[in-house]
Amino acid sequence: MKRVRIIASTLSLIAFLLCAWSLFELFQEGDDLVGTSINLVYFFTLLISFLCFRISLGYSTRINPIIAGLSIAIIGLGTYTWIYPPELLTLGKITLGLIPLLLGTTLMLIVKAASKWSRVLQLLLGVIAVTLSSCVFLGVNETLIYTFALAGIILASLSVVAYLIFARTS
Repeated sequence: MKRVRIIASTLSLIAFLLCAWSLFELFQEGDDLVGTSINLVYFFTLLISFLCFRISLGYSTRINPIIAGLSIAIIGLGTYTWIYPPELLTLGKITLGLIPLLLGTTLMLIVKAASKWSRVLQLLLGVIAVTLSSCVFLGVNETLIYTFALAGIILASLSVVAYLIFARTS
């Protein structure tokens, strides 16, 4: 299990460096902004998947196979979409719909269910993740879909940062 953690951590670091490189290229405003943007979204998707998988390796619960399955599905769909861009509109939407589910499931795993409030927080995170994913999957307006996906990613990121801050102080 220790080797899997090392591999997941290494892949997370590589995905982070690829995100930084792609973001740097995007700010350079070269000729291919669309290709660079697709690369950035793909590398960010990889980063989220590898980080969630790495976090799940630190816990032993029944949620781990769900997180591993969602991570593999997101990596597979993202890679196929990145290699074959004409599928971006259909498979990209599915990938964006799975990301809030993965983040919500990982956050539910992190929050310990020791008290009544932590169980309420777990339920709230689960409901938010399912709501954001269903809004992405069933979105009426394309801008609404990406707004909900971005809101889910920002909410999950802030939740992880808050958890890390409170975990160190307690």
